[in-house]
Amino acid sequence: MRLIIQSHIIEFKTLIMNQKMKSKHNTEIIIILTASLFAYIALRLNVIYYARYTLIEWQHKPIWANIMYQYRYIIFFFCALIAITLVWREFANHSVSKFIQHILTNSKRTYLIILMIGVTSGSYYLQPGSTTASADGHLYVTWASLLRNYFYSLEAPLWSTGGALGFPFTQFYNWGSYIPTALLGLIINNILLANKLSLFIFHIYSTFGMYLFVRKFTKTKESGLVSACAHGFAFYIYHKLVLVGLLPMSLPIYLLPWQLYYSECMLEEKSSKRSWALTSITSAMSICSHLAYGMTSISILLIYIVIRIFTKEKITSKIIALLKCMSSLTLGICASSFFIVPALTEPNNPVIGFITRDRFIMDLVEFQQVFNFKHSYLTSNWWGGYIGVSVSIMAIACIILNIYRRNIK
Repeated sequence: MRLIIQSHIIEFKTLIMNQKMKSKHNTEIIIILTASLFAYIALRLNVIYYARYTLIEWQHKPIWANIMYQYRYIIFFFCALIAITLVWREFANHSVSKFIQHILTNSKRTYLIILMIGVTSGSYYLQPGSTTASADGHLYVTWASLLRNYFYSLEAPLWSTGGALGFPFTQFYNWGSYIPTALLGLIINNILLANKLSLFIFHIYSTFGMYLFVRKFTKTKESGLVSACAHGFAFYIYHKLVLVGLLPMSLPIYLLPWQLYYSECMLEEKSSKRSWALTSITSAMSICSHLAYGMTSISILLIYIVIRIFTKEKITSKIIALLKCMSSLTLGICASSFFIVPALTEPNNPVIGFITRDRFIMDLVEFQQVFNFKHSYLTSNWWGGYIGVSVSIMAIACIILNIYRRNIK
């Protein structure tokens, strides 16, 4: 009896010690990640005022920016030290992996970390100065301001002479992507600030959508977390929406993860009326935002659905599932047909004489762009949208890691 009590006491003490060690490791990781978070945001803000290739000369730079620039090498050393510390802690006792597992065991903690990823990765939307570095971006914000004026009058525009010598809403650009900025502009008078906040909010929303989609697809929260990071920090989104300032393509980019998520729910759930309707709604919203990118997202979604239906084993009737998905996409296209028909019937009848359009589908991203620096600052056509070799590097690393784990098993 005495030995049994002593063994229980030892087990209890061991449990307490393990909990203390676990709590200590989690605290250390939290401190390290918080420090890296602040360093990332500070450096992102600082580079605005001290960029290597400046677009404008700041007359009055903030004091904190001058201080950061003066001690920039110390900050760089601090960031490198953080990275080395994280790698060492992971190599020594898997502290980072255990901390992530601890977060993912609780839904509230998981959603909080996804929120932090969205806020951190989208912090560039809130940077000071103008919304964009290109001339077209200023026009897009002006059109959002024009749409706000229509909302003040409780009207929805089809065509207006208020901007760009007559703005053909029904031909080349739809006005769906301007709605969030215009609605927020009803509350915030500064349309530039309203535009930044709307992009920032939808960026976070899109990050959540990517997490939910990949978690649903892979059945693992870890994959969803990695995908949320990859999507949130994708340079292509920053390049298109901030640097080039293509506001019309914002909603198709933000809605695509949710379209994929709802379509995945539609294939898995027995009662899929809600996901069926949401797939139609998000598809229609995407087309109403930008015809070319909206139709491109529909094409991507259709390819994904067909592949999933004919590779998924649990689907009893593949034909019925295909018809259900096709009907959802068809309804979305029909709901947005008001913006599709003019582009099909009047592609060469523009408002401004020197503009001619033989087609309305824009050039797509090429697969080879994930293996080179095409459309980056290193090339002349920088405005096209740099994808980044990091995509292919991450994919190759995952393949190697997967093969390594299989060999261990």
